[in-house]
Amino acid sequence: ELGLTGSADPPPPPNPCTAPGLPILTDDSGDSLTETPGTDLKSLELAQPYSSDGSLNLRFELDTDPGLSQQPPDSYWYVSFRETDGTVHGVRMWFDPSSPNVPTFQSYIAQGNTSGGVDGRFVESGSEKPADPTSFYDPATGTIVIVASAADLGLKAGDTITGFNAASVQAVTTPVLGGAETLDEMPDGLAYQGSFAVQANEACAPDTAPSAALNASPRSGSVPLQVTFDGSGSSDPDAGDSVASY
Repeated sequence: ELGLTGSADPPPPPNPCTAPGLPILTDDSGDSLTETPGTDLKSLELAQPYSSDGSLNLRFELDTDPGLSQQPPDSYWYVSFRETDGTVHGVRMWFDPSSPNVPTFQSYIAQGNTSGGVDGRFVESGSEKPADPTSFYDPATGTIVIVASAADLGLKAGDTITGFNAASVQAVTTPVLGGAETLDEMPDGLAYQGSFAVQANEACAPDTAPSAALNASPRSGSVPLQVTFDGSGSSDPDAGDSVASY
């Protein structure tokens, strides 16, 4: 009797060009301050998928426990981050009280709270911009994806984000730290952690197969016939790539 054992190939390492991207933050499960489904944060990943139109976009993925398709009005889930000049930008999924049936996805510039600090919870009036329409919420899996233009986030290729935080938030009628109570924070205390280097869109371009071109000379004749083949017309369409041999 012959016993065979097999092992699965290990998963590929996280890649900033492929969703969900690089792991940025993680959080313990079961620490939401409410029993509302979908408010328990688990992780944040960030990717920069290639855009065929040349635009530079960032894809933020927040993972939570399974949630509700319609969350309480004025509740929101956000990611904020510090840029090298100290400015804090953010993206969020917000259940706008004026249209609470579907979430609104947007980017924004953060403003300070009543204690003078900036932790991403509060939006500078007039700074909101709609996120890319590919943004979505899947309550069954607790997946929140917000895609935003790098330009709307004040970023360009070569910039470095110097810290992230995230939270699930509900509005309160009695002001608590500025009128928004965090239900779960990542990390606890909302200190900024982690970093991310913004690449050029071309850095994530797919690897296109080279095009082979072979020329024979002469193309006809009587046997025996000596034919010379030339592959120098072969090419690789990817920028910076060339045909190594033919």
